[in-house]
Amino acid sequence: MSEKSISPAKDLRIGYFITGAFFLFNPFITIVDFLPDFIGALLFVLALYKLRDMSDHMESARTGFLRFFWISLSRIPAFLIMFWVSHNFSAERSIILVFTFCYAVLETILLAFCFNSLFDGFIYVGERNEGTAIFRTVPTKKLNGEYVFAPRKVEKYNKNAGNKRKRRKKVPLGVTGVKRLSIITFLLLRALSVLPELVYIADNGNELSAAQKVAPIHFKGIFTALAFIPALLLGIIWLVNFIKYIRGICADSVFCGNVLTAYELKVPKDSKLHGYRRFCRFCVFATAAAVIALDFFLDDKNAIPDLVASALLFAGVIYYTKRVNPLPAYVPMFSFISVVFDALSQLRFNSFIGSYLYSDVWRSDEATVSYFTYLGFDTLATVAFCLTAVLMISYGVKYAKSELLCDESARNSPRIRNEIKDIRKKGIAAIVISIISAVSNVFYRLTLADTKSIAVADVKSNAISDQKIIETTHMYVPKIDMYWLIDVTISILLVFAVISLIEKLKDSLKYKYMLED
Repeated sequence: MSEKSISPAKDLRIGYFITGAFFLFNPFITIVDFLPDFIGALLFVLALYKLRDMSDHMESARTGFLRFFWISLSRIPAFLIMFWVSHNFSAERSIILVFTFCYAVLETILLAFCFNSLFDGFIYVGERNEGTAIFRTVPTKKLNGEYVFAPRKVEKYNKNAGNKRKRRKKVPLGVTGVKRLSIITFLLLRALSVLPELVYIADNGNELSAAQKVAPIHFKGIFTALAFIPALLLGIIWLVNFIKYIRGICADSVFCGNVLTAYELKVPKDSKLHGYRRFCRFCVFATAAAVIALDFFLDDKNAIPDLVASALLFAGVIYYTKRVNPLPAYVPMFSFISVVFDALSQLRFNSFIGSYLYSDVWRSDEATVSYFTYLGFDTLATVAFCLTAVLMISYGVKYAKSELLCDESARNSPRIRNEIKDIRKKGIAAIVISIISAVSNVFYRLTLADTKSIAVADVKSNAISDQKIIETTHMYVPKIDMYWLIDVTISILLVFAVISLIEKLKDSLKYKYMLED
């Protein structure tokens, strides 16, 4: 029984571009992005998995979309910080404009580079693989089971020749037209996203000038509508044209077949480059876990729970064991323990916050038991997470060493020996900082009850400058304590140490695999 054949377009994942476009076209005018851009960027990265080996332009486009993925994902903690600042300090509402403007500029530059590289890559690959659809248009009809592509040029009416005037057909955009439309669309979408936030500049000026009786911020809804409607229409126009263009490429079976054949010749199935890329995927899990493990304590809660970091690290460990290199059973076990205890600590923490204040820890036996139960679960989770991180760093260094010293010539190479020394140094630094970070994290949790709240008896109407008073028997003072700063600083150092080690491992392995292939 013969296996069901997969079309070349599906094998090349070109259809992922269409799905990703649905997440990119919608305007990000309001705070809530119902179709997150980072999902669209990730789908574009997956679509370029095989195409990146066919052109340097495609590789550059994939790198750009991957960076755009991380920038879009970083909006989540950035906007959490923004809301915290604007909520606790009413005079700092203009921070919303600052964040929106900075992200708009970054994303505009990056998306212009990404789409320019993407379509330049299509041109490069199309010229070498009979890419009819790339240079003309989408298929118009089927002839004997095959698609027929309409030419870009349409015959014009010639009065002197005496031919009849024909209605000009609507011809979809070619590669140059879609590229220009993409760059212009995302430039305008990002510019329009800043428009509603400009009211905060006028609002700050309004506070200084008493002559104006109506605050400009009251018209923010009108500005939002004025920005949202044209942005949505522009996004739909881009989406329709982009989908037509990609559908045309998917329907060009000759082009897709030629590209797939060229890819299989360039990157055979037994190539070690596939192993290197699987290792790179694990590195994505590890980097994300290190970043999310930062303590985003805003007000009295961790904005991004450590459970997310533990789950990402556990997924990375399982992927590493299955696809890269088998690990001893105790490594996934420690990672799973960290996930379980992080889940228990999160449940206990939510229960504590819902029933007590931090100052109640030293006043109520029930609050003391609840808080220290949370501390116990959190400490066990931190220890298990730290052990998993240390073990994964050690096994990552060993894996790179075994791959680099796989033959006699490599063992006698001074360059390889220096590479291994650098990897060891970076690995030791990452292990030491991860242990210090775990100790700092536990110590910060122990001091959390003392530094996060103070008790004030019968506070009713007293005003303390720049602080929000809650009319209860307790008052919460929003402030950044020194223990939190130390903990976050060490965690940031750990992130940089992990990223530095990962980049060194990837560069060393990629150089070796490229030479072998």
